[in-house]
Amino acid sequence: MSFKIDNQDSFTITSNFEAPVKFTEEIKYYIKRVLVDILIGLPVLLILFLMYPFKRVIKKRSKRKIILGTVPIIIFKTYNDVLKDKFDTTLFVTKDWSEGSFHNGITLEDISPKFISKSPFFLGSYYSFFWAILNFELFFLYFNSGFLERTIWWRLEPLIYQLFDKKVILFPYGSDVWSVNQVQNINKKYGLTLFDKKYFSMDFKRIYRNHWWSKYVNVVFSLVDFVKFLPRFDILTLHGHILIDIEDRVVLNKTVQDKIKIVHFANDEYRKGTKVIDSILKSLKEKRDDFEYEIIVNVSRDKVLEKIDSSDIVIDTFIDGFLQYTTLEAAAKGKVVFAHLDKELNDFFKYVNNEYYENHFNEIPIIDYNMNTFEKNLIKLLENKDEIKVIGDKTYDFAVNIIKENRRFIIDLTNKLLEKRY
Repeated sequence: MSFKIDNQDSFTITSNFEAPVKFTEEIKYYIKRVLVDILIGLPVLLILFLMYPFKRVIKKRSKRKIILGTVPIIIFKTYNDVLKDKFDTTLFVTKDWSEGSFHNGITLEDISPKFISKSPFFLGSYYSFFWAILNFELFFLYFNSGFLERTIWWRLEPLIYQLFDKKVILFPYGSDVWSVNQVQNINKKYGLTLFDKKYFSMDFKRIYRNHWWSKYVNVVFSLVDFVKFLPRFDILTLHGHILIDIEDRVVLNKTVQDKIKIVHFANDEYRKGTKVIDSILKSLKEKRDDFEYEIIVNVSRDKVLEKIDSSDIVIDTFIDGFLQYTTLEAAAKGKVVFAHLDKELNDFFKYVNNEYYENHFNEIPIIDYNMNTFEKNLIKLLENKDEIKVIGDKTYDFAVNIIKENRRFIIDLTNKLLEKRY
């Protein structure tokens, strides 16, 4: 962020008073975009349509092969690790900007000549799409991870999948479906707009694209609160994450430290309420000396896991109202976890599946909090240190059960989609 939040009396200034978008830069980009999409993209797409008579040959070549892509988000990395033992899977990203922390598969550089991989979202979009159509039958995609997402031809992509009889599962992960116009949680809206002043500029495409894709794909997977933003959903779940080798992640029955260690992690401090959490912990620290805390913002996943290992309590965000990936990471390490659990969202899941969720919410060991109850809940725990180990053991069991459920489900779903074909 290039500016600092400035509070002047009752006024909060969140801008450096420059327009978030320079139209001259937009024009330059779109001229380049259209030229590439016409001169390169159009011939490639015409070749694909001319290949339709050879659909049977392509289907045989791609039989039962699965691709998960095309941007580095942690869910597909873990899904691939689960599925690869039973299926022929490929984890693919066009460009790995996560520097390996969210990706352990292949990139455009592994499948294309160097002159193509140098322009991954121009020439690379068409090359990788052509390659994927030829080689895969089942596509796991995010709403904004279509191969042609950045091209002017993005509307054609789901139609081409149908044309060549490909199966597509769409997963939302957050930023691909949340829109500033639709978000009713004003804390989240504030965080999104501070995270990127240009975030709103994609709203119209984001909403229209998600409707368009939902019309043509086989499965739309919805978890947490994404149901609020999706026009269609086929699978609903509150916890859709999977962790690998969870049994090796934690040593239970460890002694609670004399000075409790607390850690809070956020990939963006404004979207996760970090400033408020830091302020409350700092104020409490001035009153008592039985804990120490650390705020970790925008660091690698490996660093986060290392910090969680040495902590007793992990503070997740109070903004969203559902369990983040970090929540599950911490729970799977047997830590006490603070996270906000939105009652309206929980009631919805009890409405759609009361048999499971009524018991689930009665037994959930995550400590529910908001900015008004955080200090009170934390003091109660600090003054009853024996509870830290008890709750930590419960969060571990909780995480293991959820992960096992998710693992079984994603394997069964993949089997069903492939078995329907043959």
